[in-house]
Amino acid sequence: GFLQRLDRLRPVVLLADAAGEPYVERTPCTMVVNFLSNMLHVVSPTTTLNVSIAEVSAIFAIEEDGAGAFPTHILGSLADDEAGRLTRVAYRTPDGTCGTFSFLEQTQELRRAFGICICVLQARARKAQRASRC
Repeated sequence: GFLQRLDRLRPVVLLADAAGEPYVERTPCTMVVNFLSNMLHVVSPTTTLNVSIAEVSAIFAIEEDGAGAFPTHILGSLADDEAGRLTRVAYRTPDGTCGTFSFLEQTQELRRAFGICICVLQARARKAQRASRC
């Protein structure tokens, strides 16, 4: 089904979201959700993000969370047809701080599937963690 499309390399556009920037940099990247390692990988020639699914604290989309969940400079950079494809991921970094990144999926369907996939993988990881305590 739709989850199988997420465990293959697929193109996304990473949106630089450092506050105070006069413009939003768009970086074409590839993303993959690795089901075996429970990792999310975003890679471009200049950027690599490797995020443990267990460390993802929230996934935001305008459709579910409203525009307030996104920095205004990111929202202001979008074309009319891009808002439904926008996703923001908040996660805990290895040093314990909060990291975030925003990206555009290819379609709204893939954006929805991404959110569901992360929730399913987090539930699976919690279940495995509970089982290992027995």
